[in-house]
Amino acid sequence: MASISTLRDGIRNQIRDVSGITGYDVLSESLDDPAAVVFPVTLERMTGGAGTFSYQFMVEVYVPLALGLENAQDVLDNFIDPKHAKSLESAIEADRTLGGIAQSASVGGFTNYRYWSRVSDSKATHLTARIPVEVYA
Repeated sequence: MASISTLRDGIRNQIRDVSGITGYDVLSESLDDPAAVVFPVTLERMTGGAGTFSYQFMVEVYVPLALGLENAQDVLDNFIDPKHAKSLESAIEADRTLGGIAQSASVGGFTNYRYWSRVSDSKATHLTARIPVEVYA
C-alpha cells in the first residue's frame, strides 16, 4: 500500500514532465514560479476493496502576477486546459498508475480560479487554480 507521501511524490513527478512549471510534493517557503503544489485532502477506505483506499488530492497551481495580469491568465489557462500541450491533467493522467504506485489516478477538472497572496504580502501576488486528483491505491 502506498503512503500519502509516496502518492504526493507520484503526482509531483507527473507534473515535472510539463515544461514551464515546477512541481512540489510539499509547500515550500519559496516556490519557483510558476508552481504546482500537491496537497492531500481526504482519505476513504473502499468497501470490498481488499485494502484499497480512495485518496483525494488538490494540486494548487500558482502563476505570478509579475508576468502581467493578462499573461498570467494565459499561462494559468494553459496549465488547466486539458487540451493544451502544457496541461497538468494530461501530464498526471499520462501514467494513471503514477509510476506503478497506484491502481489509478484521474483528474476532475479545475476549481477556485482566483487571486492569491502569501500571508506576509499585503497584496495579491499570484493567480491560482485548484486541480482535484483522485487516486485509488
